[in-house]
Amino acid sequence: MNKIFKTSILAVGMVALIYLMSACRKEKIDSPIVNHWGLEMYVRWETDENDSITYWDTVYYEPVSGKGYEIEFESDGTGWLRLNDSPAMIKKFNLTFDIYPEKNQVLLHSAKWLYALYGHLYLEKNEVTFDLDELTEHRLTAWWKNEVSEPEPFYERFFFVPIREK
Repeated sequence: MNKIFKTSILAVGMVALIYLMSACRKEKIDSPIVNHWGLEMYVRWETDENDSITYWDTVYYEPVSGKGYEIEFESDGTGWLRLNDSPAMIKKFNLTFDIYPEKNQVLLHSAKWLYALYGHLYLEKNEVTFDLDELTEHRLTAWWKNEVSEPEPFYERFFFVPIREK
């Protein structure tokens, strides 16, 4: 009987803690980033030790729901990334995010980053920071230096537009 009582108290305490944590959620995010975005264009470039571009590649996508790559940012700081046309084993990543308008950056957090995207290489803290070149109601352009997925770092830029439904 004593074990059941202790287990019940522990369960009630855990539920109360979860409720308290959700009640303390930060304020709603009021930013143009809150939207359902589809990738329109992806650019990858490599540089040498002098930062001169040595390789450049551009890929175009149809930014519609269910095709290409999608990302959604909700006003509560949650969202998801969907890799519809990717060979990755995991196609959808739930995430949370923080936006820093003064730094023109967005920080994405996801427990699934670890193994799914890069196989044996791991991201530190399950976080990815992107610099924002443009953020309006009509366009989201972000880039980062990818130092994770291949032995030589390279740059990636993502051009998103609001998603069009099929």
